[in-house]
Amino acid sequence: MNARSLFARLALALSLFPAALAAAQGQPPPKKPSLRADPFQRAAHEGIGYPKWRIDRVFLLVPAQQYVAQFLATFKEFPPSQKVGTFSMDQVMEMLSQGAGK
Repeated sequence: MNARSLFARLALALSLFPAALAAAQGQPPPKKPSLRADPFQRAAHEGIGYPKWRIDRVFLLVPAQQYVAQFLATFKEFPPSQKVGTFSMDQVMEMLSQGAGK
């Protein structure tokens, strides 16, 4: 698998992740407006059939959940090579003050 297809699969998985997470938590599916078809994102407020259109496409969330689950399962076989960076502003300020004192 080349880097381009891996990046495309990652982008798709990450774009589907919020919908799968919302469905798993029992929340309504998130709105995903098409900026080409609705550049001002007014369809949800002005479109009469928009709620029905969203309900008619809820079936797409199940394959999305499976796709995201497959992607996340690859992290077991290929774990991240670096430790996740976690820091807070207090830690940053402490490091800066320690560096200034040297």
